[in-house]
Amino acid sequence: MEPESDKLRDENLPRSRRLSERHQEQGEAIVVYPKDFVGIQAIHHFCNDPPPEVYLAVLLWARVFPKLIATERRAVWVDGDCLGTVEIETSIEDLTASAAKCLGYRAEKASIGKVLDLFVRAKLAGKDKNEQFRIKYRRFRIQTGDMDSPESLEEQKLDHVKEGIIRALTRSEQAPALRVPLGRRRQRFDADKNQLNLF
Repeated sequence: MEPESDKLRDENLPRSRRLSERHQEQGEAIVVYPKDFVGIQAIHHFCNDPPPEVYLAVLLWARVFPKLIATERRAVWVDGDCLGTVEIETSIEDLTASAAKCLGYRAEKASIGKVLDLFVRAKLAGKDKNEQFRIKYRRFRIQTGDMDSPESLEEQKLDHVKEGIIRALTRSEQAPALRVPLGRRRQRFDADKNQLNLF
Protein backbone atom coordinates (compact mmCIF):
# COMPACT_ATOMS: atom_id res chain seq x y z
CA MET A 1 0.00 0.00 0.00
CA GLU A 2 1.30 3.40 -0.98
CA PRO A 3 1.83 5.89 1.88
CA GLU A 4 -0.53 8.85 2.02
CA SER A 5 0.71 12.01 0.40
CA ASP A 6 -0.58 15.48 -0.32
CA LYS A 7 1.15 15.35 -3.69
CA LEU A 8 -1.19 15.32 -6.66
CA ARG A 9 -1.04 12.13 -8.69
CA ASP A 10 -0.96 13.58 -12.18
CA GLU A 11 2.18 12.02 -13.62
CA ASN A 12 0.19 10.59 -16.56
CA LEU A 13 -0.62 14.09 -17.82
CA PRO A 14 1.71 16.03 -20.12
CA ARG A 15 4.16 18.19 -18.14
CA SER A 16 2.44 21.43 -19.13
CA ARG A 17 -0.88 20.18 -17.74
CA ARG A 18 0.36 18.83 -14.39
CA LEU A 19 -1.00 20.85 -11.49
CA SER A 20 1.64 19.32 -9.23
CA GLU A 21 4.42 20.97 -11.23
CA ARG A 22 2.59 24.22 -11.89
CA HIS A 23 1.42 24.81 -8.31
CA GLN A 24 2.69 22.43 -5.65
CA GLU A 25 6.43 22.95 -6.15
CA GLN A 26 6.15 26.63 -5.27
CA GLY A 27 3.39 26.09 -2.73
CA GLU A 28 0.92 28.23 -4.68
CA ALA A 29 -2.77 27.91 -3.99
CA ILE A 30 -4.92 26.42 -6.72
CA VAL A 31 -7.63 29.00 -7.34
CA VAL A 32 -10.65 28.01 -9.43
CA TYR A 33 -13.20 30.74 -10.09
CA PRO A 34 -16.91 29.94 -10.52
CA LYS A 35 -16.82 31.18 -14.12
CA ASP A 36 -14.36 28.36 -14.88
CA PHE A 37 -16.75 25.55 -13.95
CA VAL A 38 -20.25 27.02 -14.17
CA GLY A 39 -20.73 25.74 -17.73
CA ILE A 40 -19.55 22.26 -16.79
CA GLN A 41 -21.78 22.23 -13.72
CA ALA A 42 -24.83 23.24 -15.76
CA ILE A 43 -24.34 20.38 -18.22
CA HIS A 44 -22.52 17.58 -16.38
CA HIS A 45 -22.99 15.99 -12.97
CA PHE A 46 -20.73 17.59 -10.41
CA CYS A 47 -21.16 15.88 -7.03
CA ASN A 48 -22.82 12.95 -5.25
CA ASP A 49 -24.92 14.94 -2.77
CA PRO A 50 -28.69 14.81 -3.18
CA PRO A 51 -29.44 17.64 -5.62
CA PRO A 52 -31.66 20.58 -4.67
CA GLU A 53 -35.26 20.08 -5.78
CA VAL A 54 -35.22 22.80 -8.43
CA TYR A 55 -31.96 21.50 -9.91
CA LEU A 56 -33.34 17.97 -10.22
CA ALA A 57 -36.65 19.36 -11.52
CA VAL A 58 -34.80 21.16 -14.33
CA LEU A 59 -32.88 18.02 -15.29
CA LEU A 60 -36.05 15.91 -15.30
CA TRP A 61 -37.96 18.49 -17.35
CA ALA A 62 -35.18 19.11 -19.86
CA ARG A 63 -33.63 15.66 -20.24
CA VAL A 64 -35.95 12.93 -18.96
CA PHE A 65 -39.56 13.91 -19.69
CA PRO A 66 -39.02 14.46 -23.45
CA LYS A 67 -37.84 10.83 -23.68
CA LEU A 68 -40.93 9.57 -21.83
CA ILE A 69 -43.42 10.99 -24.34
CA ALA A 70 -45.08 8.12 -26.18
CA THR A 71 -43.90 7.87 -29.81
CA GLU A 72 -47.30 8.57 -31.40
CA ARG A 73 -47.96 11.54 -29.09
CA ARG A 74 -44.47 12.93 -29.73
CA ALA A 75 -44.99 12.79 -33.51
CA VAL A 76 -48.26 14.77 -33.28
CA TRP A 77 -46.78 17.24 -30.79
CA VAL A 78 -43.60 17.86 -32.81
CA ASP A 79 -45.65 18.26 -36.03
CA GLY A 80 -47.67 20.91 -34.18
CA ASP A 81 -44.47 22.88 -33.46
CA CYS A 82 -44.40 21.62 -29.84
CA LEU A 83 -47.33 23.83 -28.87
CA GLY A 84 -49.58 23.02 -25.93
CA THR A 85 -48.99 20.25 -23.43
CA VAL A 86 -48.37 16.54 -23.67
CA GLU A 87 -49.43 14.37 -20.76
CA ILE A 88 -46.91 11.86 -19.44
CA GLU A 89 -48.11 9.28 -16.94
CA THR A 90 -45.52 7.99 -14.48
CA SER A 91 -44.88 6.91 -10.91
CA ILE A 92 -42.02 7.62 -8.53
CA GLU A 93 -40.52 4.17 -9.19
CA ASP A 94 -40.78 4.46 -13.00
CA LEU A 95 -39.37 7.98 -13.02
CA THR A 96 -36.48 6.97 -10.75
CA ALA A 97 -35.54 4.19 -13.18
CA SER A 98 -35.91 6.46 -16.23
CA ALA A 99 -33.85 9.20 -14.59
CA ALA A 100 -31.05 6.72 -13.89
CA LYS A 101 -30.93 5.76 -17.58
CA CYS A 102 -31.17 9.30 -18.97
CA LEU A 103 -29.02 11.19 -16.45
CA GLY A 104 -26.32 8.62 -15.81
CA TYR A 105 -26.77 8.53 -12.03
CA ARG A 106 -29.43 7.20 -9.72
CA ALA A 107 -31.41 9.84 -7.88
CA GLU A 108 -33.04 8.61 -4.69
CA LYS A 109 -36.77 7.85 -4.76
CA ALA A 110 -37.29 10.38 -1.97
CA SER A 111 -35.68 13.13 -4.09
CA ILE A 112 -37.78 12.20 -7.13
CA GLY A 113 -40.91 12.21 -4.94
CA LYS A 114 -40.13 15.72 -3.66
CA VAL A 115 -39.65 16.97 -7.21
CA LEU A 116 -42.93 15.43 -8.36
CA ASP A 117 -44.68 17.12 -5.43
CA LEU A 118 -43.04 20.39 -6.50
CA PHE A 119 -44.49 19.90 -10.01
CA VAL A 120 -47.92 19.27 -8.48
CA ARG A 121 -47.64 22.49 -6.42
CA ALA A 122 -46.62 24.36 -9.59
CA LYS A 123 -49.65 22.87 -11.40
CA LEU A 124 -47.30 21.27 -13.93
CA ALA A 125 -48.49 17.82 -12.83
CA GLY A 126 -51.43 16.09 -11.22
CA LYS A 127 -51.41 13.24 -8.71
CA ASP A 128 -54.07 10.60 -8.14
CA LYS A 129 -54.79 8.55 -5.03
CA ASN A 130 -52.71 5.62 -6.36
CA GLU A 131 -49.53 7.76 -6.38
CA GLN A 132 -49.61 7.98 -10.17
CA PHE A 133 -48.51 11.31 -11.60
CA ARG A 134 -49.69 12.95 -14.82
CA ILE A 135 -47.03 15.40 -15.99
CA LYS A 136 -48.36 18.27 -18.11
CA TYR A 137 -45.19 18.59 -20.15
CA ARG A 138 -44.71 21.67 -22.29
CA ARG A 139 -41.78 23.33 -23.94
CA PHE A 140 -40.42 26.44 -22.29
CA ARG A 141 -39.48 28.61 -25.28
CA ILE A 142 -36.18 30.46 -25.48
CA GLN A 143 -34.85 33.04 -27.86
CA THR A 144 -31.44 32.06 -29.12
CA GLY A 145 -29.25 35.11 -29.29
CA ASP A 146 -25.51 35.24 -29.72
CA MET A 147 -24.10 31.90 -28.67
CA ASP A 148 -20.39 31.30 -28.26
CA SER A 149 -20.66 27.52 -28.21
CA PRO A 150 -23.10 24.60 -28.03
CA GLU A 151 -22.44 24.51 -24.27
CA SER A 152 -23.69 28.11 -24.00
CA LEU A 153 -26.91 27.17 -25.79
CA GLU A 154 -27.38 24.16 -23.49
CA GLU A 155 -26.78 26.37 -20.44
CA GLN A 156 -29.31 28.89 -21.70
CA LYS A 157 -31.90 26.16 -22.31
CA LEU A 158 -31.45 24.80 -18.77
CA ASP A 159 -31.64 28.32 -17.28
CA HIS A 160 -34.82 28.95 -19.23
CA VAL A 161 -36.40 25.71 -17.98
CA LYS A 162 -35.43 26.67 -14.42
CA GLU A 163 -37.04 30.11 -14.80
CA GLY A 164 -40.19 28.54 -16.28
CA ILE A 165 -40.55 26.08 -13.40
CA ILE A 166 -39.93 28.79 -10.80
CA ARG A 167 -42.48 31.10 -12.50
CA ALA A 168 -45.08 28.30 -12.52
CA LEU A 169 -44.38 27.54 -8.86
CA THR A 170 -44.55 31.22 -7.89
CA ARG A 171 -47.84 31.77 -9.75
CA SER A 172 -49.45 28.75 -8.12
CA GLU A 173 -48.42 29.76 -4.60
CA GLN A 174 -49.50 33.40 -4.74
CA ALA A 175 -52.32 34.14 -2.34
CA PRO A 176 -55.61 34.98 -4.06
CA ALA A 177 -56.42 38.68 -3.99
CA LEU A 178 -58.84 39.72 -1.25
CA ARG A 179 -62.15 40.99 -2.48
CA VAL A 180 -63.13 44.27 -0.93
CA PRO A 181 -66.72 45.35 -1.44
CA LEU A 182 -67.18 48.76 -2.99
CA GLY A 183 -68.96 51.47 -1.04
CA ARG A 184 -69.27 51.93 2.70
CA ARG A 185 -71.05 49.44 4.82
CA ARG A 186 -73.08 50.76 7.69
CA GLN A 187 -72.37 49.13 10.97
CA ARG A 188 -75.36 48.18 12.99
CA PHE A 189 -75.05 48.32 16.70
CA ASP A 190 -77.31 48.72 19.61
CA ALA A 191 -76.89 52.17 21.07
CA ASP A 192 -76.17 52.54 24.73
CA LYS A 193 -79.01 54.58 26.15
CA ASN A 194 -76.66 56.22 28.62
CA GLN A 195 -74.39 57.61 25.85
CA LEU A 196 -74.93 60.75 23.84
CA ASN A 197 -75.80 60.11 20.20
CA LEU A 198 -72.91 61.68 18.24
CA PHE A 199 -73.96 60.48 14.81
